[in-house]
Amino acid sequence: MTKFDRSFVLTILHATPDIARQVAVYAVTRACEFSGLADELWIRDALVALGDNSAMPAPFDDISHVGDAFARLSTQEGASVNSAVFVRCVGEDLADNPFGTNNEPRYMTIPALYSAQDQDTYKAAIETVFHASCAYGSHAGELHAEIRRELADMDRTSRGQP
Repeated sequence: MTKFDRSFVLTILHATPDIARQVAVYAVTRACEFSGLADELWIRDALVALGDNSAMPAPFDDISHVGDAFARLSTQEGASVNSAVFVRCVGEDLADNPFGTNNEPRYMTIPALYSAQDQDTYKAAIETVFHASCAYGSHAGELHAEIRRELADMDRTSRGQP
């Protein structure tokens, strides 16, 4: 992520631990919305648990259950997915986008639901933003801009400012 936007990473790392946690929760929530997973009950329950800092429901309660999470995606019929079309033009240089361009957002979002739980709030924030960025693929810059705007609000709120 530092190659893509070093100042963004540093901004997260200079935030308070509480704000870093909020960044992780915000990023995973945006990824779930982008991928179409936010409407799934099993995902909503996990997002609520993250927001409340309470115990995560299965399959997000233990990283060893990650296969179960991916299996649930595979069995969903008619899953609503952000249908962004990813086109690579001949000669296009994508070296500036480390997050990929042809990702299936639902599958790229699942790791964010695990990384957001990390006890190290800074690790949670950075890894979750990275996973969410992979879900966004070529639209990762939009996610980062949203998080930057929210970071400013989170910081003001934490200091009791309107």
